[in-house]
Amino acid sequence: MILWKLRQKLPNTEVYVQSVLPTNGKVKNNEDIKRLNVEIKRITTLTKNTYIDMYAKFLGADGNIKPEYVIDGLHLNEVGYIVWVRELSIFLFQTTSYRATK
Repeated sequence: MILWKLRQKLPNTEVYVQSVLPTNGKVKNNEDIKRLNVEIKRITTLTKNTYIDMYAKFLGADGNIKPEYVIDGLHLNEVGYIVWVRELSIFLFQTTSYRATK
């Protein structure tokens, strides 16, 4: 709903929607998060906005968030935020319109 309203009211505005990050699997089931991200991506695409898949960037080999990125299995720690900022920066600087305005 919000994405539709943004597109209608501000048609030339670039909107970026980030996926939900994985957890340690105990706090929240990562299969539920993957399904949620599929729906977020679908709605983002339908509204002609840009989806950023951060889930995969934080996923460990065991199918959970990499433990070195979180305090408690859910909330990012300093290292996690550094990775998050780095990955978002890489994505944003690769997009033409963002790069052209900086």
